[in-house]
Amino acid sequence: MNGTPQDRIFFLHLPKTAGTSVARSLISGLDLKKRSSKRIGRGGWVLIHDHEHDKRRKLLRKAKRARFVTGHFTARTYRQLADPKRDFVFTFLRDPASRLESLFRFSRAWKGGWEYPIEPASLKFSEFLQYDHPLHRARVDNLMTRMLGGGLDEEPRSEDEWNELVERACRMLDRMSFVGLTETFDRDFATLCETVGVPALETPRQNRTPARHREQAVADDDTRAGGAAREMLLRCTRHDRRVYEHARRIRDGRYRRAQTSSR
Repeated sequence: MNGTPQDRIFFLHLPKTAGTSVARSLISGLDLKKRSSKRIGRGGWVLIHDHEHDKRRKLLRKAKRARFVTGHFTARTYRQLADPKRDFVFTFLRDPASRLESLFRFSRAWKGGWEYPIEPASLKFSEFLQYDHPLHRARVDNLMTRMLGGGLDEEPRSEDEWNELVERACRMLDRMSFVGLTETFDRDFATLCETVGVPALETPRQNRTPARHREQAVADDDTRAGGAAREMLLRCTRHDRRVYEHARRIRDGRYRRAQTSSR
């Protein structure tokens, strides 16, 4: 693995993968009480989201001084900030269909505003998946591939272009110091904590959709239905499934090697 607990840590947070819990736990475990600023010098932490264009330049400057960088940033942003030979970079992935269903339920419950005209609470799952707006497509259509392969503005037009983006995403995972999965969160998070040298505390999940909204979404939507919803779900995850399987192989291989070396 690249990086040590003494180096900078980058968490490429893919939405709806339990990342909020991970980030808050590491900020606490690393004792990073303040965000990075000129006053505290190199250290602290920075939250940077690629979609916040008005703040991005200022946050990039702060991120270069930060001990811990987290947020919904892409591989392209990571390459602007990190030294792959020294820095510790990690991510968590989630089963693509499960991630989209979680995103849908979260979006229906969200009370804040949106940067584009959409009212998720009024949409069925199939309508949510096929809502036609560039910013929405970036969130829904194979987002993990886009974020790990380059940027949210990636708009592949052909199967060859998608294949190239998938290959870039897989290479990014290969270069990472650690790759975990939401489906095996407890074990993977404990391993991550041990690797970066922080206490492996039980982590309460943050940023969850309230139970009443989950129940209402299940009652109203068509996430488990066939037909249009299933067809759209397969289309919106077809490349993410390949990237997820690659991540799973990386994760499983790490544990196999650890078991072999401990014998």
